Amino acid sequence: MQFVHPYFLTGLTAIAIPVIIHLFNFRKYKRVLFTNVSFIKDIQLQTRKQSRLKHLIILALRILAIIALVTAFAQPFIPLTEQTKTSEAGNALSIYLDNSFSMEAQSGFGPLIEEGRKKASEIAAAYKASDKYQLLTNDFEGLHQRLVTREEFLQMLERVNVSASVRKTSEIITRQKDLLASLPAKNKSIYLISDFQKSSTDLASLEYDSSIQIVLVPLKANPSPNITIDSCWFTSPVHQAGKTVTLKVRVNNVSDQQYEKVPLKLLINSNQKAVTTFDLPPFSSQELTLAYNDMEAGIRYGRLEIADNPIIYDDAFFFAYNVTANIPVLVIDNGIPNVFLASLMKNDSSFRYQRQSEQNLDYASFSNFDLIILDAVPSISSGLAQELNRFVSKGGSLLIAPSLSMDVDSYNSFLGQMGVSPYGPLKKMKQKVTTLALQHPLFQDVFDAIPEKMDLPVVFSAFEMNGTSRTNRDVLISMQSNAPFLITQASGQGKVYMLASPLDLAASNFPQHALFVPVIYKIALLSKPDVRLYYAVGLDERIAYNKAANGDDQVIKIKQRDASFEFIPGQSSDAASSGLMVQDQIKEAGLYQIIDGDSVTAGLAFNYQRSESDVSAYTPAELKEMSAKAGLKNISVLETSTKNLTEAIQELHAGIRLWKLFIIFALVFLAAEILILRFWK
Repeated sequence: MQFVHPYFLTGLTAIAIPVIIHLFNFRKYKRVLFTNVSFIKDIQLQTRKQSRLKHLIILALRILAIIALVTAFAQPFIPLTEQTKTSEAGNALSIYLDNSFSMEAQSGFGPLIEEGRKKASEIAAAYKASDKYQLLTNDFEGLHQRLVTREEFLQMLERVNVSASVRKTSEIITRQKDLLASLPAKNKSIYLISDFQKSSTDLASLEYDSSIQIVLVPLKANPSPNITIDSCWFTSPVHQAGKTVTLKVRVNNVSDQQYEKVPLKLLINSNQKAVTTFDLPPFSSQELTLAYNDMEAGIRYGRLEIADNPIIYDDAFFFAYNVTANIPVLVIDNGIPNVFLASLMKNDSSFRYQRQSEQNLDYASFSNFDLIILDAVPSISSGLAQELNRFVSKGGSLLIAPSLSMDVDSYNSFLGQMGVSPYGPLKKMKQKVTTLALQHPLFQDVFDAIPEKMDLPVVFSAFEMNGTSRTNRDVLISMQSNAPFLITQASGQGKVYMLASPLDLAASNFPQHALFVPVIYKIALLSKPDVRLYYAVGLDERIAYNKAANGDDQVIKIKQRDASFEFIPGQSSDAASSGLMVQDQIKEAGLYQIIDGDSVTAGLAFNYQRSESDVSAYTPAELKEMSAKAGLKNISVLETSTKNLTEAIQELHAGIRLWKLFIIFALVFLAAEILILRFWK
């Protein structure tokens, strides 16, 4: 037991007053003579014993009454935590109300967000109107980054709505501490009102801070089964008009309920393209396959749908991609066209083929191509090296087919600028190609079946490509001597492919071999920029985007496809690439467009984060255990299912107050004294 005003205990010295009065009995006795002395003596003894007992009881009652009265003035209390406050002045508190999608779940008191709103107002009622309050939500709004009065706090509380933003517990507490740390208030407290889902609660990452008390107020939702569309991806990164595409979809069951015959719909540009059904056991996931045709080139806006109540925010999944009519390829040669490349691409509608001589290059046109093939160019000038480096760093693909008479030093100087392994000396040795990296995307879907004895190209002359310890290249084709014949390596945002032999029959029969067509074709297909299908709402991710050729003075905007909402994104650029920054301006999942000037240049898709789809949450007992294991003595957990939160907060901060009880004791002792004096004769 502790005291709010311990100096009042000096009043216990008043106990001496009744003691002194009882020690010095000023009453005088009169002697009476009587003949029967023995009879009078017995009566006298009996009266003295009764009188002494009565006086001792009255003395004890008076002492107890004084002790109880003095103790009541000292305001005793029983502390409930190490952080129990003994002062009622100068309080500053930050109250976090979880407003994520999981707070839409139902409890015994209605939606969790409404119950949390009520708990927040009860917390505020436990303090004085003159104290300072902060309201914090997952949105981290600028309006909430300051302290306000209780009246302003309650007004702000009524305006809190459910949001797509999700925050880790440690991130929230850090934000609250940063604000309270700058305040001179004596008593600082942090409250977190949430369902404390396991996916976002990370108390173990916090550090103990004795200066601030943290109170967790867990809310319990009714059990709710849920399935969710987790993600989707294409089996091929290339999308061409008139080709069949295969979409993979992962669905999760995060509950203990069995689902059967659940329909999954796929819509492309608002038209249904495919539908399938699936069964999903409890706590499991499954990959589904949907196939359809993209008949025309252009931007595709996709939407996946399932029907699942009561949690519905994760039942739709959006994605966007672009279907190309052809792949633009530029061949740079020494002035003599390569007949093998020309015959492959010139008459194929899948490619937009163009060639330029090294002596007559249009550097400004490089950005219009996805793949540049450097064919038999004797040497690399500084200007060409600079432009090719810029082209690759911004996401382009470069295929180098050397010349038997090439200047190795100029090539290696150029390759060194891009961080690519250099060429070695030319070796003349007849050997066969023996190994293909069949697991690499370059060879996926190339062979229906792998023959036991595959006829592979023969090489007569090849440059060494031994690489260095700092390179992370992939060997796609290797020769009998284990020397690489075709390698690829990332550089900036793009890729560089290097052949060991020229595309010349004097060096190898590769240009006439059946392997030549699929290898060149797949290199061209894989040269398409790797564009993300979707982004997450609430995460300020960088969207890779190269400005269209509409002029630098054109404004870039992002607009919701089927709504009027639009905004101007932030732009960032470096030596490698440029991009757009959403900066938390998108709050709603859906399909969006990038508008450059007056043209729609790309499609975007945003989905709500799936971390809250798993509705499992920590119980109050688990939160206490977690805090204890982490050594967080300043964290307490309030279970308020049967008690008003205002009373619980008062007990938490001031302990269990006992002054009323001692007032009652004092009154009881005084009443007992009066009764004894009145009726004990």
